[in-house]
Formats: sequence, C-alpha cells, structure tokens
Amino acid sequence: MEKKEQASREKAKRYAEKKKVLQQRQAENERKKRTHRLCQIGGNAPLTPFGGRSCRPFIKSLRDWAALAEQLNPYLADRLRKMNSRN
Repeated sequence: MEKKEQASREKAKRYAEKKKVLQQRQAENERKKRTHRLCQIGGNAPLTPFGGRSCRPFIKSLRDWAALAEQLNPYLADRLRKMNSRN
C-alpha cells in the first residue's frame, strides 16, 4: 500500500509541476502578445484619454501647448529643449 501511495504522490507532484510550467508559459505568451500589441499601436494606449480612440488630437494639443509655452516663458522653453535632448 505504501508503494502505491508513494507512486500516486509522485505522480500528483509531477502533474503539479507540469501545470505550473504550463501556467508560466501561458503567462509569458500573454505578456509577449500584449507587448506586441502595444508596439503595434505605438505604445500610446496608456496615454489615450479618449477611451480607445486615436490620441492624435491629444498629442496635437500638447504640441500646441508646448509651442505657446516656448513663446511665453523662455525658462520653460529652455527646460523643454533640455528634456528633449536627453531622450
């Protein structure tokens, strides 16, 4: 009886290990798919304030704001240039 119990425990342990490996593989595949999807849309999904629509109007308004800020505040314009030069 002990041998059967031990064999069934080992079998259960192997199944648990296989299940864990499969779950890790599935999680990795989901991460890869998500990364690929974000790269496809330019990584702008978190920035989209319009609930899934294009964020081009939002980016255009940011550019307009930056242009206005450069005209009105020379210090801010200098800081923006320095930030852009680092990227």
